[in-house]
Amino acid sequence: MTVLSFQVSPDVEKKIADMANESGKTVDDLLGEMTARMVRDFEARQTFETMAGRGHGEIDQALELLVKADPTL
Repeated sequence: MTVLSFQVSPDVEKKIADMANESGKTVDDLLGEMTARMVRDFEARQTFETMAGRGHGEIDQALELLVKADPTL
């Protein structure tokens, strides 16, 4: 595992500790979960942008496929 170290204001430190206490977790566990979620969100956005780029300019083809799959559209 890697240790990340960064500075926050005392107010933010207190709020993070309160959040951890409220959720029954340690500050380390809470920040680890939050960081992992941020990474997953970032990766999902990258995947979406890559896929959107592949389909850029192919709207007519996409609509034809939708109509082919469901002629009632």
